Amino acid sequence: MAGEIDVVRFVRLFGDEPLRLPDGDVIGSMADDWPVVLEAMRTAGWRIELHEYELELDVDGRAGMATEHAAVWPASAVQVNFFPGDDGVAFDIDLREFTDQRAADGLAALIRLVSRTTGRDIAIREEGSSGEVVLTYSGSTDEFTFRSTPLSY
Repeated sequence: MAGEIDVVRFVRLFGDEPLRLPDGDVIGSMADDWPVVLEAMRTAGWRIELHEYELELDVDGRAGMATEHAAVWPASAVQVNFFPGDDGVAFDIDLREFTDQRAADGLAALIRLVSRTTGRDIAIREEGSSGEVVLTYSGSTDEFTFRSTPLSY
């Protein structure tokens, strides 16, 4: 389906072990993109929970940089966890939550919003920052492109 995510195809592309947490990457994003993305998600009316924590103490006993991550629900049963940082905006999803087309439609809406907001494309890959890309979204063409064969582990 051009421009959409088919839930069955999407889950199958991750292979026989769908309990993995695929990673999303806002390609070429920067730390400055996060506040704009967060505001766009708030404007969309999605449920958002922000979580702040401090990194471990440094060698001088001072607390590290305060960091946040956000849990966003673009569909009632689909939680997307965002991890903004100096390297840009990243997120992960839980394939166990993709039980119907509504879940995939929520993810598609979120991906489109983030892409429009940042002007950047999105990639979803197997778990791990250097994993193989399973799905890409091009904001310029408004199209999702799927990998041709399922991952094998």
